[in-house]
Amino acid sequence: MEKYFTNRYALIVLLSLPFLMGAAPSSTYTYQTGQVIQPNEVQQNETNIYNYLSTGVDTIADGSIVNADIASGADIAASKLDTTVVETDTTQTISGTKTFSGTANMSGTLQIGGTAVTSSATELNLLDGKTVIGDVLYSDSRFYIGTFTRDMSLASGNVAYTGVGFQPKAIIFISRVGAVASLSWGFDNATNTENINIRGAATSYEVETTRSIFLQQASGDTQTALIASMDADGFTLTWTKTGTPTATATIIYLAFR
Repeated sequence: MEKYFTNRYALIVLLSLPFLMGAAPSSTYTYQTGQVIQPNEVQQNETNIYNYLSTGVDTIADGSIVNADIASGADIAASKLDTTVVETDTTQTISGTKTFSGTANMSGTLQIGGTAVTSSATELNLLDGKTVIGDVLYSDSRFYIGTFTRDMSLASGNVAYTGVGFQPKAIIFISRVGAVASLSWGFDNATNTENINIRGAATSYEVETTRSIFLQQASGDTQTALIASMDADGFTLTWTKTGTPTATATIIYLAFR
């Protein structure tokens, strides 16, 4: 009789486990009040439970999984996640190339390159995955504005100009010679060059298709240039001197990535 009750209570416990873990296995035998329970029937029902548990429980009770139960390296398909709202109070570091879609709401301090960004949201523009806000580094932008001077007495030769922060695809040059009324507007992509200039006392504009910079101090005294190469951090100009110019020219340029 003691064994009978022991087996009966054991059976009740075993039959209760699946309700805690998921869908229960089927029972071969069921019992009614006052019925004598046969050992072979108990054994068969226990075998059903054993077979169910030994192959792994494939059903988890709804609402029984919490965040702590999920391994940090778990490979969860995005389709299983509701990414409409993501809340976090931790510091997030993003490196490499990332693509974002939808709406992202951020609070706290946003930093780019270790520098805090204080510009308003209306000043934030996304250009091919690049973020441009306020005084962001030129290396993250699509253009660079720079200036340099040219001593027109220098001999012909190549001169490299750096500090652009990227390899340009095209450059616009606007140039002027000292106090002389000599101006030059040029366009260059290291393959095609165009230039419009006014030369000293001349009252008409000249068009050049072989140089992007044309500077004239006086008739026959010039410095001209075109792009020899687009470099990783700037560009190289090939300067050509004609005559004996002595003035200093100022060149402003706009480089495009």
